[in-house]
Amino acid sequence: MHSRLLTGLLAVCFIGRTPVLRAPHSLILSKRLVEKSNIINYNSNHRIFSTSTRNNMFKEILKKPCAQVIPVPVLTDNYAYLLIDPKSDTAICVDPAEPRKVLSASTNNGLTISAAFCTHKHYDHSGGNAEIQRMVPGIAVYGSSYEAMPGLTAGVMDGEVIHIGSLEVTCIRAACHTVGHMMYYVTNPSEPNSQPLIFTGDTIFIAGCGRFFEGSASMMMDIITKLRKLPKDTLIYCGHEYTVKNLEFARTVDGSDAVIRKLEWAKQVRSQGLPTVPSTLADEMEYNPFMRAAILKEKVGETTEEGAMSKLRSMKDRF
Repeated sequence: MHSRLLTGLLAVCFIGRTPVLRAPHSLILSKRLVEKSNIINYNSNHRIFSTSTRNNMFKEILKKPCAQVIPVPVLTDNYAYLLIDPKSDTAICVDPAEPRKVLSASTNNGLTISAAFCTHKHYDHSGGNAEIQRMVPGIAVYGSSYEAMPGLTAGVMDGEVIHIGSLEVTCIRAACHTVGHMMYYVTNPSEPNSQPLIFTGDTIFIAGCGRFFEGSASMMMDIITKLRKLPKDTLIYCGHEYTVKNLEFARTVDGSDAVIRKLEWAKQVRSQGLPTVPSTLADEMEYNPFMRAAILKEKVGETTEEGAMSKLRSMKDRF
């Protein structure tokens, strides 16, 4: 199956403040897209190059991801995802807001969709649930039990673990953007040393977070506490391509080298029509202001982490 996938991943390092694209022998960059659906496919053995500047070193994450993920651009700036079971030609889709594009991507890669997971009730994430049920008879569609969501076949609870093929999906409630928002943490029990990953929907973005529509700064802090307990190399796949805008905001709050370099990288990646996902938890702790509210509280004129979180959200809403 993986021989059908396009090879390559954009590998980025930096010299001084200038981003430099490089393609090691095992990581030859391919710009070719699947034209009909604008899907970008990645080699399953890709390696992620971190933009972390701790000790002025760039950490190369060498672990193999627990599963291959194909981002599927949908609507204006959303991402649906195909999560490929490494033991078969089946895939799980996440937030299939435009089922035809998701199914086109699966067909182009010789995959059969076995299940769908929806992060939250907003239409740009859940609007395709009922349609994908019609298009894929018998498909299981999982989503939160804590809010009304269209097209589900099974509601999930916080902490519930679902086994799909060789993968293990842990459901993590992330009440804030919506009261029933779920994140999905994925591991491969047969490969315990592989890199885990998490689908965060509209809870955490690269260098940002979702609006607190049904929550508060305190609730977002609770979510970040949950995230900090995960392995630092966890790959983060978020629900929207907001990275450049988020980093432009982060630069106004904290003009650190980590933020500036990540912004330069993101602009270069987006100029080529490529997605900025995934990030890692370790990287988000370097430049995501909402993950660093406790550190930034004095810079935003607050004395507590909760006050800083609230202030940062208000500032970003007006940015």
